[in-house]
Amino acid sequence: MDMDISNQTHLYLLDLIFKLTSPINNLRLQAELDFQSLLQSNPSQFFYNLLQISTNQSHSIPIESRQAALLHIKRLVPNYWSPAFQSYVGPSTIDQNVKSLIRHSLLNQLIGDQDSKIRNSASYAIVQIASVDYPDEWPNLLNDLYQGATGHANGNANANVNANGNANINNNDTSIDQDHSLKLGCLSVLRDLFDDFVSDEQFFEGGIAISVLQACGVMLNNENYQLDIKIETLTLLKTVALMLENADFYDMPDRKKFVMEVVPQLVELLCSLLNGLLKQQQQMGCNSILMISLKCEIYDVLNTLSNSFIKCFKKNSQDLLNIVLPDLNIMKSIYVPLITSQQTITMNQLALIFNDLPQFETFQIERKEPVDVIKKTVSLQISFLQSLLELHTLPNDINSWSELMAILIQLSIIPRETQSDYKDDFNGFVTDETGLSVDVSIRESVIEFLNDLNPDENAITIGIMAQKLNEITTATAAAAAATATTTGTTTGKDQPNPIEIEAILFMLNACFSNDEVSDTPPTSFQLLDFLNYLMDQINTIFTQLTTATTTTTTTSTTGTTPKLNNSNNNDDDNEMTLFAWQLVVARYIIMVPNFILKYESELKQYGKTTTSISKF
Repeated sequence: MDMDISNQTHLYLLDLIFKLTSPINNLRLQAELDFQSLLQSNPSQFFYNLLQISTNQSHSIPIESRQAALLHIKRLVPNYWSPAFQSYVGPSTIDQNVKSLIRHSLLNQLIGDQDSKIRNSASYAIVQIASVDYPDEWPNLLNDLYQGATGHANGNANANVNANGNANINNNDTSIDQDHSLKLGCLSVLRDLFDDFVSDEQFFEGGIAISVLQACGVMLNNENYQLDIKIETLTLLKTVALMLENADFYDMPDRKKFVMEVVPQLVELLCSLLNGLLKQQQQMGCNSILMISLKCEIYDVLNTLSNSFIKCFKKNSQDLLNIVLPDLNIMKSIYVPLITSQQTITMNQLALIFNDLPQFETFQIERKEPVDVIKKTVSLQISFLQSLLELHTLPNDINSWSELMAILIQLSIIPRETQSDYKDDFNGFVTDETGLSVDVSIRESVIEFLNDLNPDENAITIGIMAQKLNEITTATAAAAAATATTTGTTTGKDQPNPIEIEAILFMLNACFSNDEVSDTPPTSFQLLDFLNYLMDQINTIFTQLTTATTTTTTTSTTGTTPKLNNSNNNDDDNEMTLFAWQLVVARYIIMVPNFILKYESELKQYGKTTTSISKF
C-alpha cells in the first residue's frame, strides 16, 4: 500500500472530510454519499487511508482533519472491524495487516501526539477496538499502556504484592520516561478502558487493580512527574476508586481483604500529597492553577472513597482536618476576590494571577474555566470536611466554629455575575432556591454541610451566625449614625454589605432547615427577641426599598439603619446595591418560616405576644 499522503485517493478522502462539515447543504450531502461509496468499495483501504491522514503531522494537514479522520475510524469500527460488534455490516472484515497497523499506530504514535485533541480521539478509537480485540487480539494492551504511562514495564500482578502476600501500592520507583504527551495519552486510555469494559473479575482476580494502583503510586509519589500528569493520574485513580466502591466484594474474602488493605494506603498517599501542597502554598502562595486542579482531583478521589470507606479514614482523620481547614482558608483568599470583582475577570488578568495559565489551557481536553475549577475544588473541600466530621468533630468551642463559619460566609457570597443574572431574570434565583438547578455550586455543598450537623453543632452554629448577623447590622448602623452626626451624611464605608448579610441569612436558613434539634436552644439570644429582630429588619429594609430613600437615615426599633445605597457610586453600582438588598429581603422571608418551624414548640409558650408574626 502506498503511504504517500500525496496519493490521489488520500487527497480525495481528505477533501471529502473537509466537505462533510460544510454549511452548504448540497455540498455536504454529496460529500456524505461519496464518502460512503468510497468506504464500501474497499473498507480495508479506506481505513488505511484514514489512518494515514490521522498520523500525518505535516503542516498541510490541519489538526481538525486529522482529528476527524480518527473519529471516523472510531465511528466505523463497529460496522467493519469484527462480527463481534452488534452493528457489524460486513460482508468482509478489515484486513488483519491493516488492523495491526491501526492498533500499533494508535498506541505508539497517536496517543502520544502533542495535540490533546488527537490524543483524546485516539483514546476513543483504542477503547472501541479493545472492546472486541482485548485480550485475544491485543494481549499486550494494558502492559504497553502501563509502560507508556510510567516509563517501565508493569510485569505481572504478583510483582506488586509483598512477601507476606499483602497488596502494596506505594512503589517509589524513580525511573522517568521523557515522553510527556505519551504519558498523558496512556493515562487517558487507561481511564476510558476502566469506564467501558473492565469487569470485576478482571479488576480483582485478573490483577488489573493492583497493577493500575501501582502505576498510579509511581507517578503520584515521584516529584519528577509534572502536575498535568499527576492530574491525569488522579482522574484514573478516581475511576479505580469508583470500581472499589461499586464492586461486589463483601461476600468474597480475598477481594474484601484486598480492598481493606488498599483503601487505607490510598488515604495515606492522598493525605501526604495534600499536606505537601498545603506547605508549598503556605510558604510560596498559590499562583498555579494547575496546582489547584491537582488539589481538585485529590479531593474528588477522597470524597469518592469516603462515600463507602469512611472507617478507613479514622487513622488519618485528625491530620486531614488539620490540612483541610487551612486549605479551605487559602482557597477562600483566591476565590472571593475573583467572584466579587466589580469587573469581569479577563484571561489576561487571570494570567497575572496564575503564572501557568497557558499550560493549563493547553492541557485541557474539555474546556474548563479557571474559576470553575476553583469553585469545584471548594465544593469538594466542604463535602470532604462534612465526611471528616463524622469521624472527628471540631472542638465544641466558639472560636473553632466561629473561624470555620467566617470562612463559609465568605465562600457563600453570591458571585457578582450571578447577582447580575438574578437581576435580569429573578426566575434564576427561584430555580436555585428550589433545588432545580443542575449546576454544581459551593452553596449546595454548604447547605449539605450545615444540614448534616449534629444537634450540638447545629445549636453552636446558629448562635454564632445570629451573633454575626446582629454585629454586621448594628455596627454599620452605629458607624453611619456617628458619621451623619458629624458630617450630615453617610459614606460608602458606613454601609453594611448586603451580599454578606444575604450569605449569613442563607447559612442560617440551612441551619434552621436542619431537622436535628438540641435539648437546649441557642443560648446567645432569646427566640422571641430574635424573631422580633428579624421582622423589624424585613419591615425596615422593605420600607426603604419601597420609598427609595437615598439621602436620610431612618430609625427602627433596633437603632439607626443606614440608607441602602451610596450617592458616591454610579447608577449601575447603586442599582446592583438596591437589588442586593432585595435579595436580603427575599432571604429573610424564606428564612423566617423555617426558624418558626424549628422552634415551634418553644415559641408557642409566648402565645399571642409574638405580634411580629402577624405583622409579617
